[in-house]
Amino acid sequence: MKDITCWAKNIPFLHEVNALPIPLDIRPLNDGEGIESTMKKKNAKCHNLCRIKFNKTNLERAQKRLMHKYHLEVRVNRNVQQFYRIDKQLLAKLSSGYVIAQEMKYHPSCLAAVYPRERARKSQTEAESNCTQNENMMKETALAKLVTYISNSKKI
Repeated sequence: MKDITCWAKNIPFLHEVNALPIPLDIRPLNDGEGIESTMKKKNAKCHNLCRIKFNKTNLERAQKRLMHKYHLEVRVNRNVQQFYRIDKQLLAKLSSGYVIAQEMKYHPSCLAAVYPRERARKSQTEAESNCTQNENMMKETALAKLVTYISNSKKI
């Protein structure tokens, strides 16, 4: 009976997180009074293998995988949001709202294409920044030489 109580609690949660270990339609398990009472009425027995498949540890692992997947999606979404602020083509595709709320899925190949573009944009920005720093240094040097020349020409 203890196993049936455990099953009755775990099966709906495993179904909810889409982690049932076997293909199972849970609707027939509930005749309206709950899974546990239905299983008790029908004198359900637990096989050892089934007990292992539907135990609390598997439920906790499934919940952990789900949370990890969610956090990964949030992190990827945050990165893509940073990229699309700059990339107008990506902005047009994602402008309809929050990606996770729309349950959009990223194609790994598309996502892999976004990261190199962002790296290229960053390196280009850094190169432009270095170029302007070099130009500023050259302007400062030219100004210093001009000031020195003017002050030397006044002395003569």
